[in-house]
Amino acid sequence: MKKEKGEKEVKEEKVGIEEIEIDKIYIPELRCNSHFSEEEFDEFVESIKSKGLLQPVIVCKGSPDLKKSYTLLDGKNRLEAYKKLNYKTIPVQVVKQEDPLAYSLHVNLHRGNVDPVELAEIIDKMTEEGKSSKEIAELLKVSPSRVRKWRKLVRLSSNLKEAVRRRTLSVEHVLEIQSMTDDTAKQETIANEVIKKGMSLHELREKKEGLLAKTERECMGCGATLRKDEGKWFWLCSICSEKIKS
Repeated sequence: MKKEKGEKEVKEEKVGIEEIEIDKIYIPELRCNSHFSEEEFDEFVESIKSKGLLQPVIVCKGSPDLKKSYTLLDGKNRLEAYKKLNYKTIPVQVVKQEDPLAYSLHVNLHRGNVDPVELAEIIDKMTEEGKSSKEIAELLKVSPSRVRKWRKLVRLSSNLKEAVRRRTLSVEHVLEIQSMTDDTAKQETIANEVIKKGMSLHELREKKEGLLAKTERECMGCGATLRKDEGKWFWLCSICSEKIKS
């Protein structure tokens, strides 16, 4: 394929578009996907059936499965739609070999349609395999603090994870709830209240401040219960504060 004058080199080094058998494509178990609701997916399938595939699936040659010839990099929903339509072949764009996980993470993060919980689980697995937050951040092209924030979602209960997946609660809401208590049952109680009342993040934070104000705190120095006017200086009572200052 000839390039237009002034066209930049494509990073993926396109090899070409081919029509290949769906059964020849290996789908990596660990990858990041764009998620559709069941209704959205059915509409997507109907769109492909009536209008055809607007973008080919992205694959690279080679596969850890000896029965397959290609590895999927991007386009799992397109591939699943073709399977649902009982098509045997699918148009693909063959590019140079890439890390499937890194490729799918980068592409889907750029699209902004990533399941935050799935992303958290992937980051958690990468961390367990020895990658640092900085290395993962460089891979995803985000800040290390954002990586650490996403990973916290792994500790959520299954009910709260589902609320995030369904967009009933935002990531920011559940992280705020998580910071309020380690008790899973209490987290879910707060989450249900947030959903029922339609609380904004600001209102949730105000609730958090109210709960903290009611909670009895102990002096880090002597263990005495702090008065309401104490604890502003490193959670110390007035006596211990004066001792340290002097």
